[in-house]
Amino acid sequence: MNAEDQRFIRALETADKALLQSVPRSDLHCHAGLSFRLEVLERWAGKKITPPPSLMESLAPMNRWITEELTELYQDRKCFEFSLKAALAEAWNDGITLLEMSIDVSFIGLYENDPMRFTRFIREAHQVVAPEVDFRPELGIARDADPGRWLPLMRDCIETGVFRSIDLYGTEDARPPEMYAEMYQHARSAGLKCKMHSGEFGTAASMEHDLNVLRPDAIQHGIAAASSQELMRRLADEGTVLNVCPTSNIRLSRVTGYRHHPIRTLFDAGIQVTLNSDDIMVFGSLVSDEYLHLFTRGVMNAEELNQIRITGLSQ
Repeated sequence: MNAEDQRFIRALETADKALLQSVPRSDLHCHAGLSFRLEVLERWAGKKITPPPSLMESLAPMNRWITEELTELYQDRKCFEFSLKAALAEAWNDGITLLEMSIDVSFIGLYENDPMRFTRFIREAHQVVAPEVDFRPELGIARDADPGRWLPLMRDCIETGVFRSIDLYGTEDARPPEMYAEMYQHARSAGLKCKMHSGEFGTAASMEHDLNVLRPDAIQHGIAAASSQELMRRLADEGTVLNVCPTSNIRLSRVTGYRHHPIRTLFDAGIQVTLNSDDIMVFGSLVSDEYLHLFTRGVMNAEELNQIRITGLSQ
């Protein structure tokens, strides 16, 4: 065990968050517009923003909150640019050294659909705010959005060479994965990592279908796999990574609490799992908090969590 591993384990055992933040960690599942604290946005906007519900029964209340409280702000390019910088700063302050942050393709509309202007700002924001972070921009599209409008622009963005991965998120059954198969094939041929949200609200069967159609390298959430021994064996055998966000799953009523989170089952099945923040603005939990939540509640021991930390950094 090297000094870095020892420092991480000591930080957990002493509940020393500052020490924990000094140890390299990854965040492989987060969304740019929501990856910083709400009060930071309030200060920039100069107004009070109603916080999201503390417990939501599905994505619908979260999406309503975004529509009612944030959409108008994010129609301003200045707000988007502030939010990306704020998200990069939040990751840097939490000690994240490897960051795969999803940036929705719709934000290109703030740049007159010009992929070069759009990606130029992304590169500049990284260099100005957090050049020490290994930032790998991720291009995202929601299943709720019109693929006929946004998929051609995704292709244009991929051609810039700035994005390192793609992600499909939103309402899992809004559109079948077959609609995105060509885009995933294109992204894969361009050397991008292919990721998607699956098994957050869907079933093990829907996860299996997503895997068969889109062949993702990593799945965001994927907690439904814990209900199927066959699917867990497949994920372990194929090396498919699950980028898990426990607090998000709890706040969205997918899991009743940290002690009952299926990350324990998934980890024990030999699946590569990582710990991530998802949406800090909504769920209020940094990556460092996620590690502490699982350790202090006895879900996983320090050595196991260190293995998860190393898995994240190896991606």
